[in-house]
Amino acid sequence: MPDEDRLDVADHAVSTYRYLRLAIVTVILTLAVSLALERHAASCWQDSVSSYYYTPAHSVFVAALAVIGVALITIRGAQLWEEVCLNMAGFLAPVVAFVPTAWSSRNCPSNLTASTRPTVQGLLSGNHFFARFSTNNLLAFIVGGAFAVLLTSGVARIRGRTSRLVPWGPELWWPALGCGLIVVIGFFWHRWWPASFNTHAHSYSAIGVFVFAGIVMFLTAERNNSAYRVIYFACFAAIAAGAMVFFVGLLVTWQHRVLVVEAIETTAFVVFWFFQTIQLWDEGLTPVPPPTPPAAA
Repeated sequence: MPDEDRLDVADHAVSTYRYLRLAIVTVILTLAVSLALERHAASCWQDSVSSYYYTPAHSVFVAALAVIGVALITIRGAQLWEEVCLNMAGFLAPVVAFVPTAWSSRNCPSNLTASTRPTVQGLLSGNHFFARFSTNNLLAFIVGGAFAVLLTSGVARIRGRTSRLVPWGPELWWPALGCGLIVVIGFFWHRWWPASFNTHAHSYSAIGVFVFAGIVMFLTAERNNSAYRVIYFACFAAIAAGAMVFFVGLLVTWQHRVLVVEAIETTAFVVFWFFQTIQLWDEGLTPVPPPTPPAAA
């Protein structure tokens, strides 16, 4: 292949990578617009972003988390632990959408009708009929994820026999094992304590998304020597500050503490992701310097 063709292929790969990263920012901004439109129409805020599951913003909320999850799984991390954390956050994001949160204490005008409240309470209390809605989505998502891992590994092995490509190693199987561990824990949790699963799986998954995102921010800032280092550490500090706001909010009666915390955490992630996209605009994936060999005696 001529050098010009190789350069053109590399440019297309970097272009695809940068637009995939920008898609995450765009989807989050789209969700923010949907929430703002709902706030304007209802004239009141829900308790949390997740509470908009029961409002006209429902479809955008579910679609946004699903798209973000797939994009985070697809995007390659610069290091193994970053790859694992991105995959874990991407795996948990759709769970936040597929397992609904509790009904908001604010009865805004655009909520679903009051007759829907018993349905939601039945779902969260472990009612097996209503639990089928979340179970169907979760099982489809898990089976699809397993199929993606097997398909990717199989294609890599087949192509490795006819080209210089090698089968995927730790960057595929370690994230897959991490997500598989979550699936096993979730299976037994859902099987033996369905009421607890339906009540807490949503919130624990949301916490996991922000925890893994915070780890990626810290690892990125810690290894970065450019001017973006300060921005990345500031975003990580905002993630930590959001967690502190949540725990402080438990000590007082504050109806919108979860909504405020989610706004802080999401804003920190969007700022981090946007500036990292700018930094990687020309290169795509951050090159990881090889380890320094030990000095000769």
